[in-house]
Amino acid sequence: MSKLLGPFKMTGRIDGITFYQRGNSIIGRSSRGVSSSKLKTADCFERTRENNNEFKHASLLSKLIRAEIFKYNTQAYDTYTHSRLNGAILAVIKKDNLNMRGKRNFTNGLANPAVLQKFAETQLNKEAEIDQLINGEWNYTGINNKVKLNILNPKKDIAFPAKNTVATIQRMQLLLNEFSLEITSTGTGIQVLLPQITPLKIELNSPTLPISFKGIVIDIIEFHFVQKINGTEYQLNARNLNSVKILGITIV
Repeated sequence: MSKLLGPFKMTGRIDGITFYQRGNSIIGRSSRGVSSSKLKTADCFERTRENNNEFKHASLLSKLIRAEIFKYNTQAYDTYTHSRLNGAILAVIKKDNLNMRGKRNFTNGLANPAVLQKFAETQLNKEAEIDQLINGEWNYTGINNKVKLNILNPKKDIAFPAKNTVATIQRMQLLLNEFSLEITSTGTGIQVLLPQITPLKIELNSPTLPISFKGIVIDIIEFHFVQKINGTEYQLNARNLNSVKILGITIV
């Protein structure tokens, strides 16, 4: 793999080299390889097909999760959010001990407590890790309990461009059915007018789950800033002011 360092940036294919943009760089790779028909049918590529199936499934679940989060916070991502979340999901899938390789799934993989905890540590937006935005202590004991936050003032290096800036803190639960590829969300939240002079204690209740729901619950806390101008709220679009933290995940 090569990286273009000169002043001429390009994308597309030239003489068997495919150029594409990744982050702030232009990457070049050889486009020569095994034919698609051989990749789909040859016995020697059976393991490749199995890996591709699981990677594709992880990528699809990652897309569903991110799309649901973006309904609440359109800036809670960085350049590598998809690849990082996709990798975390794939790591869970690989811990499925009930199905054969190529047919393993996310739900069965979550039966491994160590993997479940690892997934919960995934950062969705490293440009705004929530502990970098505010001083505070967190108390999370499960999807059916309150999330308790002991929040102090936002850290001093955050510059707010005008008055009437509001910190919005929301607890969301993403309800994912892996097998039907359906995802919905429910949530509860609070708004705090800044600057907050004194320490602020917040308790966010667990959202009410639909009685009939069976699947995966991903518990998330989302934090962003808005400005109220003439009664209308405008979200601050800087990525470093928009944070999402995965609190926990479980199967119900």
